[in-house]
Amino acid sequence: MRFILSIATAIALSSAFIAKAEGPRLQLLDKELDLGSFSKFNPKSGTIRYKNVGDSALVILRVTADCGCTGVRYSREPLPPDSIGEIRVTFDGNGRPEGKFRKMIRIRSNSDNGTEAAFITGHIKRSLVR
Repeated sequence: MRFILSIATAIALSSAFIAKAEGPRLQLLDKELDLGSFSKFNPKSGTIRYKNVGDSALVILRVTADCGCTGVRYSREPLPPDSIGEIRVTFDGNGRPEGKFRKMIRIRSNSDNGTEAAFITGHIKRSLVR
């Protein structure tokens, strides 16, 4: 009986140690960014926030958008644990149809969850003449 108890204790302790060493982990704080309603002649920008909830530095490796109408800017510097980072997103509606839109932003990092997705939404207003 003591032998079984000793094995159970060893397994519990090793599981706690393994769970603690998780590495970097990306958590999106803003999974959807609403840019509101705007004219297609005025690009609109916003920020997608993320947090490193892991226990080592998080590095954003690449951020991509669905189309060329959406630009992204982000830091490639390592983000320490429990810190918050930002991805700046700019949508240019020039040449895009009027109405609602929804675009995907893919965020690839050194986190064990690999690639995360966020979305930008908005409404391009009908414009009479520029």
